[in-house]
Amino acid sequence: MLKVNQLNGFGARRAALVEIPVYESVTVSESGSTPMSVSMPATRPDDDLYVCMLITTRDNGSHTVPGTWNEILVNVGGSNDPSVGLWYWWGSSEPATYSITKPSGNTDAVVVRISGLTAGGNPIEDSATANQEVLASTYTASAVTPETNQSLVLNFAAPYIADYCTIDVGTVQSTGRSWALATNTPNNAGVSFAPVWTPSNTSANGQQFPSVSIGPE
Repeated sequence: MLKVNQLNGFGARRAALVEIPVYESVTVSESGSTPMSVSMPATRPDDDLYVCMLITTRDNGSHTVPGTWNEILVNVGGSNDPSVGLWYWWGSSEPATYSITKPSGNTDAVVVRISGLTAGGNPIEDSATANQEVLASTYTASAVTPETNQSLVLNFAAPYIADYCTIDVGTVQSTGRSWALATNTPNNAGVSFAPVWTPSNTSANGQQFPSVSIGPE
């Protein structure tokens, strides 16, 4: 939480706590076999928020995740398209790894750690993804609408093959052969937000660019 000064009804300043989601880290695992071990961050405090994206390339199967994970969205691709899922949970004696089952294709597990929120409830304000089948030099991320000026937006790239993506606004935190993560703080509550990704290499197979807006409950 962030302490800020506000004016009370008598014009005097008082300290107030404002919940602001803060990106802390990203941890990535990769495997072509199932079950798969998903690595957690080296530092994993209780009550922090964890968001995981699973992307399996060239397979239209589904993922089976721990019961403590809450589904944000799932989009199962076609036979040559990526299958993408997003989940969140609050930290509670977090293990070093989780085990999931997955389709036969290669899978990346991208775990994001976020601090600054009070644990409990649903911090997901909005989320979206869609298959984008057209081969292009740029792709518009699926749009989400933040609810506050302090909201944190996670923009993921989940192409079949798209190394080292860049984005027109925000910070690319990490990127790999078949995924990328950028963070944004649009500071524009109630307005649809959809940045543009530019991959250095594309394929004719499906692409997905899921987005999640996170804020206080």
